[in-house]
Amino acid sequence: MPRKKRADSANMNKPIGDEPRKQDDSECIVETSVNIDALTVHLPRGYSAIVRYDPVTGSIRTGHAGLCATMQRGVRDWDGRRIFPRDGRLFLKAFYDYLFVNGYAVCPVRASE
Repeated sequence: MPRKKRADSANMNKPIGDEPRKQDDSECIVETSVNIDALTVHLPRGYSAIVRYDPVTGSIRTGHAGLCATMQRGVRDWDGRRIFPRDGRLFLKAFYDYLFVNGYAVCPVRASE
């Protein structure tokens, strides 16, 4: 059996969280003032889904059945109002918050200027 390494005494006294944060490629920064055109949602088991705003119809579209069911029920914004896909980009922002708060890895995409 391999021998276990001893803990280094210099690292034993070091406070947790002192190390610099590593940059992650999947990390996204969201500005709420930016118009979001789509969301990429990284789902469990390695799947991804796209939720996008259709500017022609003013609605939100996705091909993922589970996300469709959640969208039909609507989500609450930070003021407690229920927002539905017919609300367009306002729904997309509320849906981003909903997914993020529930632990999904979600990243906004801005396609238009």
